[in-house]
Amino acid sequence: MEARKRYKRNNKILFRQDDSCLTQLKVRLDTLSRRQIILWSFAAVEPIVVLLKQRYPSDPRPVQAVEATKKWSRGEITIKQARRAILAVHAMAGDITSCEDQALVHAVGQGVSCVHTPGHAMGLPIYHLSALVYREGIDRAGPAVEQAIDQYLMTIDEVIQQNLSAYSWADFLQNQ
Repeated sequence: MEARKRYKRNNKILFRQDDSCLTQLKVRLDTLSRRQIILWSFAAVEPIVVLLKQRYPSDPRPVQAVEATKKWSRGEITIKQARRAILAVHAMAGDITSCEDQALVHAVGQGVSCVHTPGHAMGLPIYHLSALVYREGIDRAGPAVEQAIDQYLMTIDEVIQQNLSAYSWADFLQNQ
């Protein structure tokens, strides 16, 4: 696992999008439309937000970031309003001492930022997988990392089956 070297160097982000374990995920994400990536990211951040809500029940920022970017994707609010919520969830990491939870918060921020640009898509797994390594430990994280990647791939399969026209999309996403 390429993450081992980064872990030993005390890097906060333990994965990169060109890591071999992420190759298949990156290739699959690159085949999706912008709207499919948005749907994938909303589905992928959901369990992370649930976990953060359990750990930080008095902090609404992860939930607010998801709600705001969903509204933005539907054209109900502006980018400026959504950006505030995205920046707030990233700022939450500064209020947390746990490396795992800091990475989870950034995973949410990257995931919901896919509404802005699909280029944020790989940020979600990069941070989430880093959180799994912090939780499990570098020597025991392999199965959890593989399971998470498999789940991301299954979520892509589910998104591909969805009818994109069944969703309400903002004007800037209509032909994406």
